[in-house]
Amino acid sequence: MKFLVAVNEFKGSLSSYEIGEIILNKINKSIYNHEVTMEVVADGGDGFLGLFKNFERKQFRTLNAALEEHTVNYLLNYITKEAVIEVAEVIGLKQLSEDQKDPYKTSTVGLGKLISHLLDENIESFIIGL
Repeated sequence: MKFLVAVNEFKGSLSSYEIGEIILNKINKSIYNHEVTMEVVADGGDGFLGLFKNFERKQFRTLNAALEEHTVNYLLNYITKEAVIEVAEVIGLKQLSEDQKDPYKTSTVGLGKLISHLLDENIESFIIGL
C-alpha cells in the first residue's frame, strides 16, 4: 500500500513539515508492508518560504499593510536570478490589530518596494505566494 502525506500548516501551531512528520511516524508504527512519501505543502501564505530549496534567506526592511516599517524574509537564488516572496510575510497581517485590518486603510506598497529592490538587484523571475 502506498501513502502520500501532504498537509498544510496548522496555523498558529505546527508547520507543514512538523505535522507531516507526525502523520508519517504514526503510519510507520501502525501499518506494515507500505510505502510512505511526505511532501510539505503551503497555500502561498504562512510557511510558503519553507518549501523552497537552493535559495538563500535574505531580509529587507519595508512597510507592512498599516504602512509601518518592519523587516521581512524572502528567498534569493543569484544563479537563476529568482526570488521567492511570501505576501503574508511582507504585508504582515498577522501582526496587525483588528482595528488595523481595514481594507480602506491598508496597503500592499511594501510588496512593491521589495519587488523594486529586487529588480534593481537584477532579479528576473519571481515566485510570489499569495
